[in-house]
Amino acid sequence: MTLSKKDTQLLKLLLQSTENSLMRACEYLLTEKYGKHNVFAKKDFIYATGDIPILLVAHLDTVLDRAPTIFTVEDNNIWYGKKGLGADDRAGVFAILKIIQSNRRPSILFTTGEEIGGIGAMTFVKEFPEPPVPTKYIIEIDRRGKGQAVFCDCGNSKFMSYVESFGFKTHKGIF
Repeated sequence: MTLSKKDTQLLKLLLQSTENSLMRACEYLLTEKYGKHNVFAKKDFIYATGDIPILLVAHLDTVLDRAPTIFTVEDNNIWYGKKGLGADDRAGVFAILKIIQSNRRPSILFTTGEEIGGIGAMTFVKEFPEPPVPTKYIIEIDRRGKGQAVFCDCGNSKFMSYVESFGFKTHKGIF
């Protein structure tokens, strides 16, 4: 897939942002899209209530201790950093931002601390033991490699088959 120039700039910005600056930017973007009364920004998560029963999740932290310097080759089609890109899970954040640009309004959860035990997700669940809006599916866009899907306590074979119909193969996950 080739990204537009604008999308390439957005993805590079996400990859090179600190966790704190990314948190502030995501809060701003979600507030612009969802309104300030539908966005809950806390120390370890940002949550926006949508109007379709899907919750999209990505985490803002990476395993890198600082933002990477990105190098490109082959007309900007291959990116790399000496210690990695930090695309886990900035690529998930990018995907969610692209989804909400298309005027779809699922609920959104951006968390911190995933790389050190899911701190943001656990804090969110403590603050919201029941979703404020009806939620049928929680989809986290975070996976190593490509073409993999993990279903945790799903039990919905129709949904699993639907996801697999796009070429995804079921793998085991730990969360």
